[in-house]
Amino acid sequence: MKSNEADLAGRMQFCALEGFEGRFAWVRDDDSLPSDHLIEILSHAERAKVAAYTVPEEQRHFVFRRAYQRLFVARATGWQGAAKSLALVHGVDQRPRCDDAPGFRLSFSSSVKTYLFGGCDRGCLGVDIEQERIIADATAMAHRFFTAAEARAVADLSDPERSRLFLTFWSAKEAGLKAMGRGVESGLNTFAFARDQNQWVILHVDKPPPASAWSMHLPGWCLGHIVAVLHRPDPK
Repeated sequence: MKSNEADLAGRMQFCALEGFEGRFAWVRDDDSLPSDHLIEILSHAERAKVAAYTVPEEQRHFVFRRAYQRLFVARATGWQGAAKSLALVHGVDQRPRCDDAPGFRLSFSSSVKTYLFGGCDRGCLGVDIEQERIIADATAMAHRFFTAAEARAVADLSDPERSRLFLTFWSAKEAGLKAMGRGVESGLNTFAFARDQNQWVILHVDKPPPASAWSMHLPGWCLGHIVAVLHRPDPK
């Protein structure tokens, strides 16, 4: 990794989950990095896309996101070349992949200016991050998008706990869908959750493998954010 790339990668906060061999990191865009430095990390195809953005905030989001995805994959896989040369592939309703590390499973997420990255060597992995905030219509949205039991759990609380539970459900569901290579449009209730005392339980997914094959984690990595990690091992 070149010195410039190493300096940029050093801004990431690497994290771990006890008992899980995945690699995770997050970084916040504090606007101190010139976009030109980040564009150097992008592939030729990604650089060509930068000019298509007419809204500065959207352009910055694309540049920062893609640059740090590359830096994360390079650091997590021990890539010896330039990060811009990694064959990092994105698709609609597909899990991102790196053809230079074909066994490394990837998942990315962002919320406002905070970016989350995850990777593991086996299984399906999904990560999601949501900035904590008050959701004014949390009860109505929960009845619209969640299971009846989840909606009741949200409605039974008052803010800020109501909004936090809503965002926890939302983030966990998105993480599960990402792990399966699917988008929100395929149905948030592909995954359903309940709390059993201090444990979160995955109740069902809409097709095999059963819910018991999945593990769910809600690490407190990023202050002011909710992070969800869902993982399913490869079938034996």
